[in-house]
Amino acid sequence: MLAHAPTDPGDEWLTTSHRYGAVGVAMATIAARRGATVKTVEIPFPPSDPEEVVALIRAAIGPRTRGVVVDAITSPTALRLPFEEIVRVAQAAGAWALVDGAHTPGHIDVDLDKTGADFWTGNLHKWLCAPRGCALLHVARRWQHLIRPTIPSHDHETGFQASFDWVGTDDPTPWLAAPAALDWHEAQGGAAFRARNLALCAEGASIVAEALGVADPRDRHPAFRLAMCTLPTPGFDANHLHAALRDRGIEVPCPPWSGASWIRISAFSAYNRPENYEVLARALRALA
Repeated sequence: MLAHAPTDPGDEWLTTSHRYGAVGVAMATIAARRGATVKTVEIPFPPSDPEEVVALIRAAIGPRTRGVVVDAITSPTALRLPFEEIVRVAQAAGAWALVDGAHTPGHIDVDLDKTGADFWTGNLHKWLCAPRGCALLHVARRWQHLIRPTIPSHDHETGFQASFDWVGTDDPTPWLAAPAALDWHEAQGGAAFRARNLALCAEGASIVAEALGVADPRDRHPAFRLAMCTLPTPGFDANHLHAALRDRGIEVPCPPWSGASWIRISAFSAYNRPENYEVLARALRALA
C-alpha cells in the first residue's frame, strides 16, 4: 500500500517509536525508493494520557509531512493509541493517515466510517482466530484509483476491488474461512467476550507485575488498557528470558524495546485462566 500512497520526492512520512518492527522496515525501504524520508516521533511508555500522544504527533507534523502511519494498538508495548484523533490531526494538516490495526479486529470496537482513516489494515488471524493470511484492507474512495496489489495479476487494471480478487497463486482459503471465525467470535459472546478478555488481562498483568516488582498496569490511564499488556522485566535480557521461559513450557513474547527488556502477556478468555499467569509469575520469580 505504501508503494502506491500519494507521495512526491522530498515528502516526509511520520510514525511513532512504538510502530511494529516490520512496518518500520517497510516504511524506510519504500520511502527511500520514492525519495521520501521517515520521521519517528518518540512516545514515552506508558504515556500519561492520550492527549500527550496526540500533542507529540501534532507538534511533529511539519510542512513536508505527507503521511502519518500510526498503530491502533501497538505490538511491542500493547497500547491503544488515540488513532481516531491522530487521523483528524493528520488530515487537518493536509496529510493522509494510515492506521495499522493489526491487533484490532476482535479486540476493540472500531467504526471505520467514524475513524475516517485514508488507509486502514487489520488482521483476522489474531483475536478473531481466522487462518493466517486473512486480513482486511480499507481504502477511502478518493484513493482507491491509486491502490493496487504489489504484484500485478488478473484484473489489475479493472479496478480497486477486482485487482485484489485473484493475485497470482494466492490461496483464498483463509478469506473463505473468515465468516466462520466471525460467527465463532459472536458465539463466545461478542462484546461480552471482549470485555472478559479485558478483565482477565488486568488480573493477569497484576499477578505478573507483583512477581516482577514493577508498577501495577491497572494504575495506567484507563484509555490504554487492553486484553494485552506489556511490562518491564528489570534485570533480564529479553532473548535469554524468552528462551528460559520456553524451556519451562511457557510461550510469551519478550520484546526488546527502547534499550530495555519487556514481557507482553495476552488474555483470551476462551482458553486462558488466572492460573496461567500464576505459572508465569512463579517462573519469573525462579529465574530472578
